[in-house]
Amino acid sequence: MTNTLRLKNSLQASLKNRKHQSSKTKLKDENIEKFASLLEEKGLPIGLLTFQDIQECGYVKDTGFVWLRHKKKRELCKFEDVVLSYDAEITAYFEPKKIKNLTGVKAKEFLIWITLTDIYVDQSSSITFKKNLVTLSKSFPVSVFNV
Repeated sequence: MTNTLRLKNSLQASLKNRKHQSSKTKLKDENIEKFASLLEEKGLPIGLLTFQDIQECGYVKDTGFVWLRHKKKRELCKFEDVVLSYDAEITAYFEPKKIKNLTGVKAKEFLIWITLTDIYVDQSSSITFKKNLVTLSKSFPVSVFNV
């Protein structure tokens, strides 16, 4: 790849990032409560994501994009029969009662770790974890994740 092409690609990526940067809200330690409020506002339980050792979190209101950066990976958060593992960085898109395109969260099912891609809450107050749109899914009462 030539230097000119690299520079052009870098510039395009920078411009694309600026588009997200202009409308994002960056939340620091003192505003983590706002992130928990965002979960509640979207109809999701606040115990769903871990807020321990957060370095940074943010939300792009226009697109629903969210991110959490932790100091380190956090494993084995137990909620009754559910065991979750959180990477140092978690990203997703929030919608009312849904988390889509989730990265950085895994659930343990029979000794196997499954990377979660979608989470949603339905009308019967169940929360469902999905690996992808077609294959594995598992539902639990929402109360399991209420703090």
